[in-house]
Amino acid sequence: MKEIIKAFLRDELEQYLTSFGLIEDFKNNLLKCHICEEIITRKNLGALTKRNGKLIIICEKPECFQMLSANENNEE
Repeated sequence: MKEIIKAFLRDELEQYLTSFGLIEDFKNNLLKCHICEEIITRKNLGALTKRNGKLIIICEKPECFQMLSANENNEE
């Protein structure tokens, strides 16, 4: 079963990351895209989703969205 994370505004990013215990990693440039491993910033954050109870963060690159989508389809 897929879990749904609600959309949020960029202004709410810090609050959202705090709720997942990731704000310090974000502020210290330690969060990386799950696909390409690029450092996640306010400017390049593409999506947050959960898979198997784990938070997945990807950057805004179209190829990373495609890979995430392809991986999701393979898991169904």
